[in-house]
Amino acid sequence: MSCSTWGGKRRFGQTTIRLLAAAILASQGAQAGLFHTTAELSQARDDPAATTVGNRALVGGGFAGSPIGYSSVVNIFSDSGAPIGTTALSQGRAYLAATTVGNRALFGGGRIDAGYSSVVDIFNAAGTLVGSTNLSQARELLAATAVGNRALFAGGYASDVYRNVVDIWTYDGTTGTWSTAALSQGRAQLAATTVGNQALFGGGRSGLPLSSVVDIYTYDGTTGTWSTAALSQARIALAATTVGNLALFGGGDAVSGASAVVDIYDATTGLWSTAALSEAKWDLAATTVGGLALFGGGSVGTGKRDAVDIFDATGTRIGTTTLSLARGSLAATTVGNCALFAGGFTSSGRTTRVDIFELTDSCTWTGATGDWAAAANWDSILAPLPTDHVYITNGGTARLPSVATAVSVHVGAGSALSATGAAEVHGALSNAGTVNGPTGAGQYLVFHDDADGAGDFTGNVCLKGTYRPGASPAEVSFGTLMFVASSILEIELGGTADGEFDKLIVGGNLTLAGTLEVELYDGFLPTAGNSFDILDFDPALRTGTFNTVILPEGYTWDTSALYTTGEISVRPAAIPEPATLSLLALGGLALLRRRRRPTK
Repeated sequence: MSCSTWGGKRRFGQTTIRLLAAAILASQGAQAGLFHTTAELSQARDDPAATTVGNRALVGGGFAGSPIGYSSVVNIFSDSGAPIGTTALSQGRAYLAATTVGNRALFGGGRIDAGYSSVVDIFNAAGTLVGSTNLSQARELLAATAVGNRALFAGGYASDVYRNVVDIWTYDGTTGTWSTAALSQGRAQLAATTVGNQALFGGGRSGLPLSSVVDIYTYDGTTGTWSTAALSQARIALAATTVGNLALFGGGDAVSGASAVVDIYDATTGLWSTAALSEAKWDLAATTVGGLALFGGGSVGTGKRDAVDIFDATGTRIGTTTLSLARGSLAATTVGNCALFAGGFTSSGRTTRVDIFELTDSCTWTGATGDWAAAANWDSILAPLPTDHVYITNGGTARLPSVATAVSVHVGAGSALSATGAAEVHGALSNAGTVNGPTGAGQYLVFHDDADGAGDFTGNVCLKGTYRPGASPAEVSFGTLMFVASSILEIELGGTADGEFDKLIVGGNLTLAGTLEVELYDGFLPTAGNSFDILDFDPALRTGTFNTVILPEGYTWDTSALYTTGEISVRPAAIPEPATLSLLALGGLALLRRRRRPTK
């Protein structure tokens, strides 16, 4: 079920493409195509905490009411992003932290009416409160993350003291035990995330100075060791998330004011680098869905921000979209393929709004004639990503960049895919419309993977994979066509009349190479003398030959005209010489005699 809504040729139709793509996506652990919808919390509040356990997202606590109250409400969302009910913390509180270890979600610490809380409420994968325990110190504005079978609650503030304590809950699948460690520097309003076997706690306030310290806890499954690093800029109220092998710390409030800095830690190399948000802000939230890290919302002074910046697994900001309401002090988590940004404080007060960004495996063209790379031409928030199935089916024309990558590209009837210069497409092509290659000398539109469909091609096109015309036998027109050593042209013969067998009509230069594989279709059995004009071209404009020609077995084929007229034919059976006939007859009589003997 989506968050927003609560055929093919033999051996390579649309169904096959989808199944193949699903396997590819599963192996990569990522999907693409980002779609936006909204839901609501049951209670308006800011500064809640959020985490996901199993297929349930939990958004709990926060400030609520007027002037200030402390909420105990926990809203539960399914893995489709749908709100499915509520439960409650054992104690209403805000400025708490949440994380998940195994099949347990933990909400710990926070501010309460009486001061500060040490309570940790524990929820199972159904969203049911199954118990409560306590941190070693009551405190607010702490950060939490999990690594392996350990949940860590670090730092915080209480009674005018910036705390350095790290409470560690080790969970064996049945019970949990507590131990403690210490940050290198006591601080609050820090951010935490985990990448690989390392939990990182970065930034925060330590008294009047702001901190750039990053405490790193490396856990080998038995013991943990601590080390430190530094952000490029000291700041508080930042957000952190992980995408691929990268931990990202973005935004925050620095000495100089709101920050747009994104500090990036590469767990593979141990090196740090920086990127930037589209705007400077603090009190933002971050989460990761598939291979995309999202930083959303935030505040600058009394102003609120709605931008959601999108980073890929290389740490590159690849796009920006917006929340439905500008706000800061919100919480974020991901459940299934849905990233949720929940609650927060708008310019007019607390909100119930939940913005949901759903990651799917499709991206559909909605523009007229425009550029592939322009997000405005697609129904997704982003232009197509390498893990997308791309559909150009509305009668529009998508102009390709120099390189386009997708799992599959589907061009519908009346629609077009065009290149005005040399271009490459990586991904399976299904063409029921028109593909327009460039016309400049030496410039080609190159398809690296398999292609099929009855749609025509113009300009200069190179097919490097397997090409199957039509969804059944079809005639397909080309301008200039090039095959290479890796190419396979599959031709189906379903009869002798035009339209009953595959045929390529090439108006310009034809370069042959690779493999020609001819197959019989739909029970057709040719007879001696049948011919098939499978290639229509000007012999003066042809270069090269197929490296391999594979023909249906059981027939004697004549391919002598293949490279002149484009025809192949079935030869009549050879007529034996008279002497051979006599010998065959004698052999037959002898065989008959041998067969008759047992009957005497």
